[in-house]
Amino acid sequence: MPETALTLGSFLRRERSFLAGEGVEAPFASAELLLAAALGTDRRSLLKKLLLEADPALDSLDRDALLTYASYRKRRLRGEPVAYILGKKEFYGRSFAVTPATLIPRPETELLVDTALSLFRGCDAGLFADLGTGSGCIAVTLALELGAGWRGLALDISASALKTAAANALEAGAAERLAFIRADYGNFAFAPASLDLLAGNPPYISAAEFETLEKGIRAFEPEEALLAGPLGTEHLALLTALAFTALKPGGRLLLELGHKQGETMLRAVKAGNSPSEPAWVEAEILKDLSGRDRLLSARKTRALISRFPPAAKNTFAEVNQGEEADADKSQQGNAEIHLDVIQAHPAIVDIQAEAGIRAEGFRNEQGGKSDADGNPQ
Repeated sequence: MPETALTLGSFLRRERSFLAGEGVEAPFASAELLLAAALGTDRRSLLKKLLLEADPALDSLDRDALLTYASYRKRRLRGEPVAYILGKKEFYGRSFAVTPATLIPRPETELLVDTALSLFRGCDAGLFADLGTGSGCIAVTLALELGAGWRGLALDISASALKTAAANALEAGAAERLAFIRADYGNFAFAPASLDLLAGNPPYISAAEFETLEKGIRAFEPEEALLAGPLGTEHLALLTALAFTALKPGGRLLLELGHKQGETMLRAVKAGNSPSEPAWVEAEILKDLSGRDRLLSARKTRALISRFPPAAKNTFAEVNQGEEADADKSQQGNAEIHLDVIQAHPAIVDIQAEAGIRAEGFRNEQGGKSDADGNPQ
């Protein structure tokens, strides 16, 4: 009997089985996503085509597309995540560019956005900060979903990550509402009581837990965005302390955390309270769709700021050039910080001003320099 010609459908089934046999994580999704991208379509369209239309012979397809798929498969077999192979990942219904400098957005992080939208429903304007922004998926989504009156600051220590985040903001139409600042939030000071919301997905993996992560995460995703330290709660504790100064009375803290860290962080937040003058109320740990602890939520009550964070050496860099420039310009009781910011629109200056931050050496969307007022030089 003549050999049956290989069709696109049979090829996809073969690839699913092959990747599964090789121990690839999520083999079916991997094969479908990579083949769809190689063919210049998306996963949904590919599966719909195979379901509703005649299954085309494989030799009728573009040879270059099959070669592209072969190169994708080779990378996937090495453990490289699909998101890095394709250079994008969906988050909250939008496609975000990702690179090895950014953590891959995950579905469980959407809980943070859902919670923010629920808490600030009916609030038409405000100022938020996303610390450790990475791809910018949280900052961009909050800026677009909270409402046109909201503005945001997105901080990251990685210049490469900030470039990706700023590009994502521009692509999504959120650039006018966001400022991207290269800074170590461990040495960063916001103006007291300037933020309505402080959010973040900081590193929360302990040193011991890091060694147990799957290969695709350990080998390819940025370690600095995952590994917090020996305990895993180091960054969470730091941001909680920072939030108490930065948030307005009534402001909200939303931090993603590890599934074993909920009780620890809830105790830590409540430990700062006193019976007569609680610092935080409505503190709770929210669970993700799998039923695991995933998000710390708390509301600040106190208006009194006992002490502004002490002066610290701040290291910033002009993102477009990647050259570090040390600065030690924050002073006790003075919220003004001088730094370089990557931005897409000069109108973003108003955001820094509200948070007590003055930025120098802005770059406008054409790549030229602007002064601190956003005027081209």
